[in-house]
Parts: sequence; C-alpha cells; structure tokens
Amino acid sequence: VYLVGVDIAPGTWRSDSPASCYWARLKGFSGALGEVIANANGRGIVTIAKTDKGFRSAKCGTWSKSK
Repeated sequence: VYLVGVDIAPGTWRSDSPASCYWARLKGFSGALGEVIANANGRGIVTIAKTDKGFRSAKCGTWSKSK
C-alpha cells in the first residue's frame, strides 16, 4: 500500500506484470470497501489522481510512470 504524494506520485502508471496484477485506488486506509475509488484485476495501467489518498497493488511487478 502506497501513500499518494509520498510513496507514489499522481499520474498514469504501467505495470510490467499486467496479467497477474491487482490494483486499487483508495480514499482511505481503514480497509472498508467504500474506500475503494476504482480497482482492477489483470490490467496493469492506472491513473492515480492527486486527490487519491492511497494506492494498493499486488502481483504487479514494477510500476513505471508513463510520460
């Protein structure tokens, strides 16, 4: 889990392992389902907004920021 603006910058990111990837954009860290802004399985592209609080990923490999 990453803190947006501290651990990961807002913007569009791509994973090097999209087939196995799960990610979620978060508006909080309590673990409540209502804090998930958006999520996906098997799609290693995400645009993180500057208003997002957190970003969670699993089995995504390395994330690279798109230009």
